[in-house]
Amino acid sequence: MLDLRTIFAISVLVNAFLCVAMVVFWRCQKTYPGFGFWVVCNAAVALTYLSYGVRGLVPDWSSIAVANLGVAVAVIMRLQGVRLFCGHRLLSWPLLAIYPVALTLWCLWFIADHYVRGMTHCLTLGLFTTWIAWILWVRGQEKSLAMFRAVALFIFFQGLLLLGRVVHWWLVPEARNLMVSTPGNVAFFVAMLICDVGLTQVYLLLNSSLLAEELGSSRKLAEAANEAKSRFLATMSHEIRTPMNAVVGFLDLLEHGLPTDEQRTLANQARDAGRHLVDLIDDALDLSRIEASQMVLASVPLDPRELTASVVGTHAPQAALKGLKLDHVVSEDVPGRLLGDPTRLRQVLYNLIGNGLKFTERGGVRVTVSRAPTPGPHPRLRFEVIDTGVGIAVEHRERLFKPFNQADDSISRRYGGSGLGLAISRRIVERMGGQIGFDSEPGRGSVFFFEVTLAEAPADQGDEVPEVPLRSTPAQLAILLVDDVEFNRMVQAAMLRRLGFECDLADGGTAAVRACAARRYDLVFMDCHMPEVDGFEATRLIRTAETGGHRAGIIALSADVLSDTPGRCRDAGMDDYLAKPLTLDVLGQFLRSWRGGGRTESG
Repeated sequence: MLDLRTIFAISVLVNAFLCVAMVVFWRCQKTYPGFGFWVVCNAAVALTYLSYGVRGLVPDWSSIAVANLGVAVAVIMRLQGVRLFCGHRLLSWPLLAIYPVALTLWCLWFIADHYVRGMTHCLTLGLFTTWIAWILWVRGQEKSLAMFRAVALFIFFQGLLLLGRVVHWWLVPEARNLMVSTPGNVAFFVAMLICDVGLTQVYLLLNSSLLAEELGSSRKLAEAANEAKSRFLATMSHEIRTPMNAVVGFLDLLEHGLPTDEQRTLANQARDAGRHLVDLIDDALDLSRIEASQMVLASVPLDPRELTASVVGTHAPQAALKGLKLDHVVSEDVPGRLLGDPTRLRQVLYNLIGNGLKFTERGGVRVTVSRAPTPGPHPRLRFEVIDTGVGIAVEHRERLFKPFNQADDSISRRYGGSGLGLAISRRIVERMGGQIGFDSEPGRGSVFFFEVTLAEAPADQGDEVPEVPLRSTPAQLAILLVDDVEFNRMVQAAMLRRLGFECDLADGGTAAVRACAARRYDLVFMDCHMPEVDGFEATRLIRTAETGGHRAGIIALSADVLSDTPGRCRDAGMDDYLAKPLTLDVLGQFLRSWRGGGRTESG
């Protein structure tokens, strides 16, 4: 059978080790309030076992005093730690100090019998320990945390062990001497050692459990905040796009009808300013989506040559206005059909070319597309935008891809911009599994590049759908324009007339359903968000009522830029989607390329 002194020595070493381990954890990891008290508790327990082990080797009064103080301090530290950990106030220290002082004096000067001292120890410790277990149990019930209740049961078991010790001493007189190695004494101290080790582990688990809960709550709060921010930005975008649709549209019409170049230039600049306002809030919305992991990348067939030419062509007027050369070169080894998200690739390339033109006063911008080396089976494309602009100083490079940052503050004053374009581009490229970077020398220009890996599209995907022409003349095309905002109806109807089309007007979903029931329309331009019957519901009602094989082409018009809006439009039965604000060029291009005007179910 084990000797008690051996058990005490092991207990001292184990508790000292646990104390050191908890100190390291306390200093290196985030812990909840109260954890430090448990560290002191372990140190006090180790000191108590040490005083037991040296009994008979030092004066009895010193061993008794240290043992009683150690026991009392340990239980008080455990109690205060648990209270603080559970969010309760600390108990009064002067009030608690009465316990160790009274216990020490009681056992040192008034009680000489080992039996009575042991009974006093175990009885008071058992009551305190049961109280601690009750605090944890109640807190676990309040927070619905199983870990709290599990720890409470563990501590409650230790309390029962201490109270059971009182009963054992009562029933077994020979066990009343603390230093006699009876089976009962040995079993008790081994059990207490196991409890000490177990309690240290459950303290760590309890701390980790609360940290995990806090992390989960913080994540939920962050997700809710991001969601609220996205909704706010989407709402603001919608509210700004609605009047800007009329502003940009009327300026577009005005520009084409003004008699002098100066007047047309002024109208064009005002229109571009309106578009820029919409672009700024769209950038903020994109960044919010990316941060909230709400941006979903498509995987559809695309042609890198066509995509690059399209984006370069969009910037051609800006380059011509500044007298800059803008061209592009695509290597012959670049595949013609790949799978990816053409919208986001265009967005990144658009941002890089736009920046190149913005910061270049002389020379030009060249765009190159080539195949980059890759160990994988799929092609990796490298897009480069090379400009002869101002370049970027070394001290400004680190902040370039951060949101709302530019190379220096004077740039936003001189060139404008929100500082979001490159940040969004980096996030998009990284979401695609690619990389983005640049090389620059002040005064000599910059080379911005990004690389993405795209799978080759199967031959049976993305085949061109042959165009189905509209009517032989625009006047023969029956068009219905649906919008609850009067100035939107005015500007869109004026655009259609400028393009040679006449249209009927409806001021809401109910009116649109009635109009479609009274006449067969080839095209219906449907605003999505309207009071009472919105565009989605109106489309479903129109589709349900269509007879005779006729199927109108229903085109969604929306200032809503939420990512799920096009999907909702398709689900409702719409055929295509146009975002506000509309311009004359966009509407004209759409009408020229629309496939299926006035088509029947059989095609």
